[in-house]
Amino acid sequence: MFYRNILSILDNNKFIMFDNIINYKGAFEEPSLVLRHDQVNSLNMSVKDINATLFNLALFHLRNIKLIAKNKLSEKEFNDLFICLTITDDISEDYFITPNFYVSNIKNMTFLQKLEQCKNKIINNIFIELDVFKSISILESTWFDNNCNRKLSRYYIVSDEMIRKIRPNFLE
Repeated sequence: MFYRNILSILDNNKFIMFDNIINYKGAFEEPSLVLRHDQVNSLNMSVKDINATLFNLALFHLRNIKLIAKNKLSEKEFNDLFICLTITDDISEDYFITPNFYVSNIKNMTFLQKLEQCKNKIINNIFIELDVFKSISILESTWFDNNCNRKLSRYYIVSDEMIRKIRPNFLE
């Protein structure tokens, strides 16, 4: 039952279905893994374990999207596709973090070249626990938003494969 509850997060979210993601043609889209927080709250786990579970599920789905895209898209379309996970939530040890799927064209992603590695311990520890830190980069974008009068951050969890498309020398 537990595993079925986890997978229902994917099943009930039409925004992150394979075709919706790989056929997106706009500047960017950022659908969330979780549509309703009650789906997550019903898992009855610690925040740390919920975070690990959600990001493990998101990475699983992301990898499957890439496999399907490689088979469904032309070589050019596949090479132009950029997809990664993002975090736009306020980060706290008291609340779970919702992964998003950031979909765009590789040409739109040159700004990632200027971003620094994430220094947030909570985020970094999720990926250390999942043992995927060697195959991803976590980049942080921070800005001041005058509308809400505070500093905001977006974290990009980018596979090394995608990083090489944008920053060929970054991993050396």
